[in-house]
Amino acid sequence: MHAWGWSSRGEVKAVAEALEPVLARGGLAPAEDGNVTSLLVSDGEGGTLLVCVSYGRGREVARELCVRTKSAARYAEVDLSNREVSASGWALGPRGTFDSDEDLDDAAGELCEEWFEGGRYRSEAIGPLVAALLKLDPDRVSSDSWRTWKPVPATGEASPGEAEKSAVAASEVASAPSAWRVFRHADGREWQIRVREARIELRIVLAGDEPVERSRGLKDPICAQREAERLVCEQLADGFSEATG
Repeated sequence: MHAWGWSSRGEVKAVAEALEPVLARGGLAPAEDGNVTSLLVSDGEGGTLLVCVSYGRGREVARELCVRTKSAARYAEVDLSNREVSASGWALGPRGTFDSDEDLDDAAGELCEEWFEGGRYRSEAIGPLVAALLKLDPDRVSSDSWRTWKPVPATGEASPGEAEKSAVAASEVASAPSAWRVFRHADGREWQIRVREARIELRIVLAGDEPVERSRGLKDPICAQREAERLVCEQLADGFSEATG
């Protein structure tokens, strides 16, 4: 199971107002039967804690929230399974720029061993674990405070089969190639990216030149999705803006 968390000194109300349009840009809408879950609460110290489970575009969301709320933040990602856990953390500036990552594997492992005393790492602990790695009280994560979201098609009505595929893609990274995402710079450069299974595909267009295409394979589709998110964050920090429509 994959989850990520974001915490800042921003007020809960301001973050809540920014969050829904950010997730909408990522193809999610509120839904009672959604398979993506989020929790947005006060961190108990005058700031905000956001935890999201089964949605792979956390770094993009984190960056946009920093920009929209004009606040620095901390960010952590966790992957949890039966007896394995891995985690990383970052600091973000008010412009959404990521600092170098911090390896939190040992800290996450120690917490899981403390909580489960040699037993199986239970999935319901992933929210409190994210909070703890952000140096916040894990009890801020309440089981009755979660909100659910569901992938929605970009245009038109989806058939039942298409809706099911879309839901699986949000939580596990679908095997079908994602749509090309296009980013443009004021100097005329264009940069495009998509994920096809465990491979990242890029198109780079310089003003007046033919497109240059590149691709790179990674260990698995989840790793490819995360690397794509990292590359997107780099381009946004470099002044690119995502094209819409």
